[in-house]
Amino acid sequence: MVYMGNEKLIKDISSGARYLLMLMSRPLGLVENKIKDKNIRDFVNISSLSERSVIKYLSELKESGILSSERHVIFKKGRGENSYTLHEKFNLSMKHTEIVDMVLFLNDLKPMQKFIFITLLSSSDDFGVVDGLGLVGLTKLTGMGPQTIKDHLMKMIELGFVFGYSPGGNIEIFPSKVKGMFYLNLVKYESSQLKIVLLEKSLPYNDIIKYHSQNNEVNSKVGRYIKNLSPKSKAIFFNSLTCKVDKFSGGMLTKIVKLKTEINLVQSFIDSLQQNVFKIDGGRVKTVNYAQFRKHLSNFNFFNYIKEDIRKEFLHEWLDNPSLEKEPAHKMFPIAKELSEEVIYLVHLYAFWMYFDVLLPDGMKFAVIRKCKNGSPNEELKSPPCILVGKPISQI
Repeated sequence: MVYMGNEKLIKDISSGARYLLMLMSRPLGLVENKIKDKNIRDFVNISSLSERSVIKYLSELKESGILSSERHVIFKKGRGENSYTLHEKFNLSMKHTEIVDMVLFLNDLKPMQKFIFITLLSSSDDFGVVDGLGLVGLTKLTGMGPQTIKDHLMKMIELGFVFGYSPGGNIEIFPSKVKGMFYLNLVKYESSQLKIVLLEKSLPYNDIIKYHSQNNEVNSKVGRYIKNLSPKSKAIFFNSLTCKVDKFSGGMLTKIVKLKTEINLVQSFIDSLQQNVFKIDGGRVKTVNYAQFRKHLSNFNFFNYIKEDIRKEFLHEWLDNPSLEKEPAHKMFPIAKELSEEVIYLVHLYAFWMYFDVLLPDGMKFAVIRKCKNGSPNEELKSPPCILVGKPISQI
């Protein structure tokens, strides 16, 4: 969640000035919109900007009316210090304040890369997954151009600060533009609430493209729709679908591990899957009977709230769309409805597949993410999924 104050004023200043304003807007040292007894060197230390850049951006903020200053000359102690009054703030929701403090004092990242990381962090969940901001939103907040952000992201992936980035795009089955997803690497940081661990064991499944191209269980409407897509639209479709399945699979996996010992129905379902659906050899899943899993799932009426969340994710824009009766909306809605049911099936399939394939500790939270290779954004999500394990500090 982000609050930008007067968006028009913020929009007119450079990305460097926004970065400095963001740091000045943080609660530390800020009392009633005033920052007292700070000199240029203090801002250089916290921002990693050069002294020349700090002076430049402070002047820009003053000229825009966002900032005013009052000089306090200290007798026989040089240039003195200033008090600054912020007339507008650039507040980011800092729920990861401990991580922000650590990032600000890193030498590996350039100032604008820190700005991007902190901006993404303000919109991320506990695992560093950013869903809903997208490249357009990040551009709007930071003031940097899309290509500049992509170049910085590539370097941050290479340095290990970002696991990956999946771009969004426009495709008619989704009424509004699909926003990209970012996967921040929070493994190296330990907050007071959660310690994130990357499960290095690769998961060679959860391949949405392979599933839809090779599995006869795919519904006919969805299958025909995919076949008629252009290569570019097909890439957007599979990127978006994979990200959504990954997101819900992580949440589903958390529920399975938590409830298997609490609710007999869940444990009975797990036992039935192990006997009739998943063939396990040497601790790994070797084959899956997709038809049997679909049959089992149709008789399993648990986790209905997750099913409703998935339907809402895929259908709420269509249901709220007054043009649903018009072309081409009325043609897309049945496909979107069928696709939402397909995603429910896939989320359950992959969550239970991961449960059987990987030894997972009890009492933890899980997220499924994509880790890019070779320092490049994951344009086609070809890399296998990874599991992030969140260990509550109280259990460590």
